[in-house]
Amino acid sequence: MLGVAKDTICTALSQFAGIQQRLERVGTVAGVKIYNDFGHHPTAVRETLIALRSKYPKQRIWALYEPRSATSRRNIFQKEWPKAFESADAVLVAPVHRPEKAPADQLFSSQTLARDIQAAGKVGEHLDIETMVVFLKKHIHKGDIIVTFSNGPFGNIHKKLLTHLK
Repeated sequence: MLGVAKDTICTALSQFAGIQQRLERVGTVAGVKIYNDFGHHPTAVRETLIALRSKYPKQRIWALYEPRSATSRRNIFQKEWPKAFESADAVLVAPVHRPEKAPADQLFSSQTLARDIQAAGKVGEHLDIETMVVFLKKHIHKGDIIVTFSNGPFGNIHKKLLTHLK
């Protein structure tokens, strides 16, 4: 329609490396693929997990979530978050990053999200970043998928996972 040759389009798509921090594969260690995603809204997280589940229908998917953005550190979407993680097999929720940035009566509850995930019959844990790494080292299996969701560096969890899961 725009006059671009099909071969040109196919070549360009075959060379496209993706967008940084949007379902970006940061590495593989011990047969475990680790992805990073900028997701910090329930809709974006839900759609990313649906895409991962489509790509990996039989693998166990671990979603690691850090409530960090101005919106996600507030309880605005507290009730929507459990549904956002439905396509994951297990969800590890970090404490709210800089909770003092949200009014106390509007603060998101990582503990509540973990309990809601458990109530849905899945692994749901509220853990700090260091404990997440230790927890995963004990429970991860070859072929599992880990995807992290945060709009920040998430305490360098990607590097920690790549180092400690060996």
